[in-house]
Amino acid sequence: MTDNKLETPIRGTFCGLVQNQMSNTTAHGVPRIESSTNLLRRLYWVVVFLGGVSLFLWQCSTIISKFYDRETTVNIDMKFKPMLSFPAVTICNLNPVKVSALLHDQNLRDVFGYPKSEGESDDGSGESGIKRRKRGGEASQSPDATPPTLQDNSTANPIEAITNKEFTMPYKATTDTGTTADYSRNWESKHVAFNEKREGFKLREKVQNYMASKDYEDRSAYGHSLNDLLFDCLNLELYIEEKEYISDLQESSGVRIVIHDQNEMPFPEDDGFMAAPGFLTSVGLRMIKVTRQPDPYSTCKTDADADATTNIFSELFSTGYTRKACEKSCFSWAVTEHCMCTDIIYKYHSYETVCNSTDPDIVECQEMVSLLNDNGELSCNVTCAQPCEQRLYEATVSNVVWPNEQYKSALTEELFKFSDDVKQKLNDNNNFISENMVKIDIYYNELNYEYIQEQIAYDNGDVVSDLGGQVGLWLGVSVITCCEFIEFMIDVCILLWKKLTKASNLKVTPSKLKETKGFSEEKSGMPKEFQMVNTTAYGYPVTH
Repeated sequence: MTDNKLETPIRGTFCGLVQNQMSNTTAHGVPRIESSTNLLRRLYWVVVFLGGVSLFLWQCSTIISKFYDRETTVNIDMKFKPMLSFPAVTICNLNPVKVSALLHDQNLRDVFGYPKSEGESDDGSGESGIKRRKRGGEASQSPDATPPTLQDNSTANPIEAITNKEFTMPYKATTDTGTTADYSRNWESKHVAFNEKREGFKLREKVQNYMASKDYEDRSAYGHSLNDLLFDCLNLELYIEEKEYISDLQESSGVRIVIHDQNEMPFPEDDGFMAAPGFLTSVGLRMIKVTRQPDPYSTCKTDADADATTNIFSELFSTGYTRKACEKSCFSWAVTEHCMCTDIIYKYHSYETVCNSTDPDIVECQEMVSLLNDNGELSCNVTCAQPCEQRLYEATVSNVVWPNEQYKSALTEELFKFSDDVKQKLNDNNNFISENMVKIDIYYNELNYEYIQEQIAYDNGDVVSDLGGQVGLWLGVSVITCCEFIEFMIDVCILLWKKLTKASNLKVTPSKLKETKGFSEEKSGMPKEFQMVNTTAYGYPVTH
């Protein structure tokens, strides 16, 4: 009973609550501070407790800093799926403009410098009465021309000197009698006029300018259509129409193939591989799936984050966001902003003003924008982030001669049914199949695919776990200790509420106090001591 009487007044004050909390808390060190009877011991435990608090705060700042670094780890796994979605396959004929397109467009013939002559006939050879121009270095090179020799001084053009130097490479060969004979082989390089070789690029630019002046929907009439190219969709046998090639634009024959995700914009000028006629090109695929963490762990973007500034191809082709599409879109917008025109490669709408590559000022402006882009001075590197989800395809390409002699007759019969034009060309040319037909075989090497997943290195659970470990190590604080602290705060709130309530009940104005005091002394007739006790009992303060 004596202990209860002593504890009651202590818990009724703030100091009593603090003393009681320090005596009964499960946190390490605090009860030792409160129970120490010696000042030196109490100071010792205060220093130990404050040292633990300091170390905890230091570790806590390290943990928080690590969390806000937003670090990630990469997990690489091999997964199996019995049904893998097949990628998109984009096929482009290497020849951009057909010879037959020149016959119906005199303006395009003027671009090539092919004037129309009377009596011109189309013999199906691809020449169509059009005299092919000699290529850059051959146009002005005379058989009797003597190339400049390499001078002893260093004033000569080093590129010219190298291209006109005579090289001699000795080698040895063994004869039938077993003796060794010395031979030498000489090469004398032909002088190349680089300023004339530039004409080929100028011609391509002129053709690009002319094609850009056409509406996008009308440009397909100048090239090879899908109906003409695709002979057999199931077996992917292609007819490239080699006789329609223009040598001034394309020196080789075949197709370029890009394998990409279904929702991705292809760029054959940057990606893909070639397939030549007369061969079966076998393409074995292996899929790689990449998943990246979104903001704030990375700056990756989804299709929902993309807009017209980061993907100019989405409106016309309904493609998703890719970094390459964003970079090309960013470059296109930069050209439009600085040069007040649209790059010929990215001109899709009739209202856009195309950049004329024959205008020196426009060319200089485009080169300036390209230099800024190469030096990273445009915002493309910041704006164009990696996609959050991506499917890549690794291709293993091999070639074999196709068709063999046994299959050639069966293929010829099928080609006879394709069109009368093809039938006529087959009868006129024994090498028609080897010069015009391409076969592509695309397949998955295996149904296993590589899964590269970006994972959060330090998430919220790790933060809570590490903070709990540190506070338990240095201060001995646990969940129970936190509950004790909550109980202490509730007791403090109750105590403050009681104090405030009592103070409001005891609050009386001086005039009211004087009036009440006079009433008790003069009219009641009670003794003064009794009046004091009675006044206190009614809650009025009394001064002595």
